[in-house]
Amino acid sequence: MTEAQTPKSKPPIVVLGVPRSGTTLLRTMLDAHPAIACGPETPWLAEHQPATLLGLVRAMRDAEHGYCKSYKQPADTLHRAARKFLDEVMLAYAHARGKTRWAEKTPNNALHLEALHTLLPDARWVWITRDALDVAHSTTTVADHRKGIAPVYEKSLRMTARQTTAATPLAATLRWVNWNRRIEAFLDGKAAHHLTYESLVCAPKAEMRRLCAFLDEPYDDAMLAYDTKSHDLPKWEWGSTDVAQHGRVVTGRIGAGLEHFDEPIRDGLAAMASLWSPPGRPGPVDARPCLPAHAMTAQLLGEQAAELLPTREASPPERLARLGEFLVERAALGPAADHAELPPLPTRMAPAALALAYAGVPATIIPAHDEHAEALRTHAERWDVQGTLTIAPADTHEPKPQPITTSTGDPTGLRTPAPAPLAILARLDELRSPPFTAFMAQLNAFAKLHGLREFDSWSKIWEYPWLWLHAIESLPLAGLRIIDMGSELSPMPWWLATLGARVTLVETTRGMEKQWAALRDTLNVRVDWAFTDDETIPAPDGHAHLLTSLSVIEHQPDKRKAMDEIARVLVPGGVLAMSFDICEPELGMAFPEWNGRALTMAEFERDLWSHPSFSKTRPAGAIDWNTDDIGPYFEWHKSTAAHHTYVTGAAVMRCD
Repeated sequence: MTEAQTPKSKPPIVVLGVPRSGTTLLRTMLDAHPAIACGPETPWLAEHQPATLLGLVRAMRDAEHGYCKSYKQPADTLHRAARKFLDEVMLAYAHARGKTRWAEKTPNNALHLEALHTLLPDARWVWITRDALDVAHSTTTVADHRKGIAPVYEKSLRMTARQTTAATPLAATLRWVNWNRRIEAFLDGKAAHHLTYESLVCAPKAEMRRLCAFLDEPYDDAMLAYDTKSHDLPKWEWGSTDVAQHGRVVTGRIGAGLEHFDEPIRDGLAAMASLWSPPGRPGPVDARPCLPAHAMTAQLLGEQAAELLPTREASPPERLARLGEFLVERAALGPAADHAELPPLPTRMAPAALALAYAGVPATIIPAHDEHAEALRTHAERWDVQGTLTIAPADTHEPKPQPITTSTGDPTGLRTPAPAPLAILARLDELRSPPFTAFMAQLNAFAKLHGLREFDSWSKIWEYPWLWLHAIESLPLAGLRIIDMGSELSPMPWWLATLGARVTLVETTRGMEKQWAALRDTLNVRVDWAFTDDETIPAPDGHAHLLTSLSVIEHQPDKRKAMDEIARVLVPGGVLAMSFDICEPELGMAFPEWNGRALTMAEFERDLWSHPSFSKTRPAGAIDWNTDDIGPYFEWHKSTAAHHTYVTGAAVMRCD
């Protein structure tokens, strides 16, 4: 077979991510695929070191006595040769392991993305992000199994190609902000796929299926087997020692930063982290599910940053490194500057934005409410940061009601299809599964931090994760209008608001407005509320993309009117994510009269599932209820409270 007849190999795969974001976990899962070889890191590629392939290319291209200038040859000649060399050596590694495609992951690639792109112009880029506090904790807390492997990384971290700084939580957080910004800007317009560490460990099969579809490879369960003996795991690589130590995908490291950092430094780190959000989430909304609550720490950190930088002459990378060292060193301990003449800072992340803008790092902040903008402008003038701080209009992410994607692929208001209609009864094995328990752990941590309701028993520990995993998670939440019924102090609507949604709480009981208002300001989210005395929803027609109703329908006497109202306020194609109680007297169930009236399965199917406004999108025929799950769940549910003598269900429905 001639070279022209040789089948063209699939594009190489490059994994990107800030150090300690789960890049090694992802690379070993890719490496387990029958067709993909993803070996150890490639520091021999790095452009910022001369004894590397990219360093050699740079020297031969740019040096006075290098190849291009001495031989008067175009740079592309050199790039083609280096490209062929890299592809040949990496394919040789893949072929030696019986595979046909190669992948590469090295976090420091973020420092030379454009140079790497010249060698790999057709690469598929895979970007993984992780909670900023967890990255900071993992970077600066060296586990016993990692000690002594790379002493330099135990004490310092690289901020830029030519600059390192002390390995502190704040420096790690600032690197997280800026490297993710760098990666995001680079990937604009390229073939790229983004995923999070949290979703990877909580729902690995679903994430790897999505990733394989992007890579044009068939999914294989081998990617979840996590056989550490099948990978090359060098002892010099921190991530490899973690993989070898754990030997499995674990969820226990989610929330480590929140748990282990002291409150003052945790609050300062969170304020800095809020200056960047993962794709699909608006900038001023902190992407993490667990947000610190005290604004004063961030304000002190910002003011002390101003004391550190009396002049503006240092280059931005130097300012950034000095800022990181200083903020961690003092961690809100010294006296704050006297800014009594200035109005109070209206949002928790404003001091951090001001501090970084003063340090020469561009920052954007979007106030939650119009009245905050003037106070922010006053501070920006006082700090002389108008050139680096952008105060966007408060309605920058105000969504416009429009149709949601339909199964026929009509023009949409969402970037991904809405979930398919589905109705199911609660399953005990599902309730106890890792994806469900991991989600509840995150949601409860968020609730505890903000004085919202926590759930460790009864049906909610099935309802919340089921609706998240089956109805909500797939939606691009940034900018969506959501109505949450029976909100009370539920953590779910606030969780969704931190992911960029515009949420309206609907309640029958008053008295929580003060707590809601304080929480809205703390989180800087777009949350409103309204009250009703019956099934009426105080919202205009076609207002919401998503309506969430967790165990509300059994408390509504006129269930048909309730469904009419839900259909009225949803946009075409809008999603109803609901849970409900099911009571089947013939199966020995009972529902207390003081709690309303639960439906039977037949009533749910007749009055809700077959409602005219939802019937066209649902599957044809009757619901195939999973009745075999009733017994185990019923026995468990009765053990959680004396009156829990019924079962639970949930459904995703689509408005016609």
